[in-house]
Amino acid sequence: MNMALFQSSALSILKALSDEARLRIVGALIEEPLHVNELLEVLDMGQSRVSRHLRILTEAQILENRRDGAHVYYGLSDSGRIGAIAPLIRALALFQGGSGQKLPLPLIMEKDRIRLEEVLLARKERSLRHFQRYGQQQNLRQEGLVDGAFYRERIASMVDESGVIADLGCGTGELLGILDGKAGTLIGVDQSRNVLQRARESCPRADLRVGTLEHLPLANQEADIVIASMVLHHLPDPKIALDEMRRVLKKNGILIIAELARHDHEEMRRDFADFWLGFDPERLEEYVREAGFRAEKKKRGRGHGVLDCLFYRAKASGRLAQVQRSGSEKKIKKAAVN
Repeated sequence: MNMALFQSSALSILKALSDEARLRIVGALIEEPLHVNELLEVLDMGQSRVSRHLRILTEAQILENRRDGAHVYYGLSDSGRIGAIAPLIRALALFQGGSGQKLPLPLIMEKDRIRLEEVLLARKERSLRHFQRYGQQQNLRQEGLVDGAFYRERIASMVDESGVIADLGCGTGELLGILDGKAGTLIGVDQSRNVLQRARESCPRADLRVGTLEHLPLANQEADIVIASMVLHHLPDPKIALDEMRRVLKKNGILIIAELARHDHEEMRRDFADFWLGFDPERLEEYVREAGFRAEKKKRGRGHGVLDCLFYRAKASGRLAQVQRSGSEKKIKKAAVN
């Protein structure tokens, strides 16, 4: 949003933010996107009232919505997240200070925060339980829908020999085993210790680390190549993970993404802990570009599966990562996998 457009719409923006209920909605969505039922739970409001406020905030371009299967998700628009009105959002929402410390909140907002934390914790626990229980059989359970051998082979064809290669969301390590001869150091990251135990069998020499994509257990500029293979559709806000990938890549480092194209198989959300039912290519490319990458290669295919896969090879741009961790945060926590 340029300054002229910002000035012309300032009144509608201020009107949209002048209501306590709408401030509460913006505050809830600062964290990550929520679907309407989750918002109702956090705000403890009726659906018609929440829907009216969501419409006003969306018309003011503070929020954006996305229908994905049976759900409609709301989140901050780029104007509210990184655009011209972002400072105003941060000032009015009263959630994060410049140091990352939470600021004092009115009592009613604190109640919202408690309910929001409960909703997000339940969501993360469901995802973690799924991968701890089914992670080792995930590929077999998805057979027929997604051709795992096809997308792993396509990824490997896009990877050059390099010093440090990091496979994020490595699962049971099939891709690590394929890449073993291409890296001086091979790092595997996953949130589940159970699947990392299997990854050790697939690639004994890999450096395996427990962590999430939103908070990668890698130091700034540690990797030459980062691979995100079928992981972004599990995340409420893929942009956070892409920013982290930019942070851990060296200058001119390479990002390789394999993702599902947009589809309407709702069972993927129910059976495989998918948050998004794939991505529109244009939206995924926009995420990659905003995180500071320049696409070099783009491919699409499905192999013997039903669902199309999108593949990107992108180079980190010259700009530095937006987030640089402090010395204490650079400490790497590795999985105790023997």
